[in-house]
Amino acid sequence: MKGIKEMSLFSWIMISIVMIISLLLFFNVFDLSFSSLLFKSGHTIDPNDEEIIENIEEVQATVGDDQETVGDFIADMHQFYNKTTGYGAINALDREEQRKHAKKVVEAVDGYLFDIEDDALIKDLKYIKKLALDVLQHEKKSSIRDLHRMFHDLDIALNNYDEYDKIWNVTETLKFK
Repeated sequence: MKGIKEMSLFSWIMISIVMIISLLLFFNVFDLSFSSLLFKSGHTIDPNDEEIIENIEEVQATVGDDQETVGDFIADMHQFYNKTTGYGAINALDREEQRKHAKKVVEAVDGYLFDIEDDALIKDLKYIKKLALDVLQHEKKSSIRDLHRMFHDLDIALNNYDEYDKIWNVTETLKFK
């Protein structure tokens, strides 16, 4: 049997190809990207960080009565996405259930866009609608994940959602520099 030093170039190439294919399959199955290994996404919340808490409270103070209904919708959708995608559940999605909720999201956002005056929230709702349409048309898991993150951050901004340790920093409404 040949030793490692005596392996042919062909053997090394074949081993490399098998390793690369295995890595690609792993990243695809777990819906990961190579950048997710290098860069941390989101902004971890330190409950003692007064600047972060002050920023959240400032956004919440701007929420008027006209945004109360959209706040209820955001809380409901956030709860749905917590249940169906959180803690690894995104790897076992019920595609029909996701399409059904994406349709609800599109319809609700269409109704809310006329009632909202805050420019940042309007941008966020339009982006949510775009993601939901992407789920309806292409069933992209990444769009479902991004919807969850949008609803998470907006729930913090509009509803004082406090069961969190991270802000994903994906919304215009609750933006950290």
